[in-house]
Amino acid sequence: MIVSRSSSGGSGIGAQLFDSTLVADNVTIDSGAGGFDTSGGAIAVYWRARTDEAVAWSTLLVRLNADAGGNYDRVFQQDANAAVTGGNSLAQTSWAVTCAGAAATSATLFTFGDLLLYGYGSANNPKAGRMAMANPDQAAGNTIVVGFSLGYRSPTAVSRVSITNGGGTVLKAGSRLTVLKVF
Repeated sequence: MIVSRSSSGGSGIGAQLFDSTLVADNVTIDSGAGGFDTSGGAIAVYWRARTDEAVAWSTLLVRLNADAGGNYDRVFQQDANAAVTGGNSLAQTSWAVTCAGAAATSATLFTFGDLLLYGYGSANNPKAGRMAMANPDQAAGNTIVVGFSLGYRSPTAVSRVSITNGGGTVLKAGSRLTVLKVF
């Protein structure tokens, strides 16, 4: 099911803390309960994902530390087919983001996203970060780009990251999650 996995990579700047690519459909990609190095100031999280939901735009849930409590805040601005909208979601159980679904124009389209989280190793303050994602479908009506400002209210150091299908039943094979230590 997993092509590659590293849950306890190096601890230096730019160290890969986790990397996993699905070779078969699965509900989630999770860096695991074993945790990763929390001695740094920031982590970068990258994903490539697609669900099996029969829509062009599906949903992906991003969670930290397997925490499904109301600790996730986000403010966003999105451009979907040249229509700009925005809003916020406070005290949510995950950061919900748009993800390519099974009805995207191209059967090989995956949504790409990245998250930069500051203060991830601190147990003394809530975490703050930014996230971006892009769904460059070949049909203009299905093209979307979104920018987010994020807050994570838990004072616990972040040692685990997961992406989970939020629409449909699974993430498709080829979906990938990578976590790097920035500094």
